[in-house]
Amino acid sequence: MKKTLEYKILKYLSENNNGTCIDVSAIENNSDFLKSVIKDLKERNFIETLEYPGKPMEKFVGIIPSDKPAKCKIKLSGIEYLESLKPQPIPKYQKIYLPLFIVFGISTMTFAYLNYSSNNKNEILKFEVDSLKNVSRIYKDSVGLLKLQVKLYKHQSLIDTLENKN
Repeated sequence: MKKTLEYKILKYLSENNNGTCIDVSAIENNSDFLKSVIKDLKERNFIETLEYPGKPMEKFVGIIPSDKPAKCKIKLSGIEYLESLKPQPIPKYQKIYLPLFIVFGISTMTFAYLNYSSNNKNEILKFEVDSLKNVSRIYKDSVGLLKLQVKLYKHQSLIDTLENKN
């Protein structure tokens, strides 16, 4: 913002404020651009302008009175606007809280990552438990079949033994 023509004009007028209008044509070589910025500042009610008096015949003939931009004087609203553009120092409490905020932010991100990674480990463990349950069902079913075969074998052998005695 400090490199704009608007800022340069307001700063120049503020530094040279003696209650009268001042020529600002030395600030910018491009007089059309300077005039447009002065017009903008005047419309925003930051400055007052005073046109250069032209030659007496120019007013009657209709010739543009002067090639120079108007003389300017800064208003109170212009001074306030210029002051608002200055960088504000960081208050003491912000200087204290900023490092704390950074530390808490980093710790929050760390805990979030650890929580996320532990949740992934939990998901892996749940998957392994489910797969073990499936495998154990297969073994449980095979043990059940084995017990049934043993019962059938005992029953068959008992029947065979009884038939041999008869």
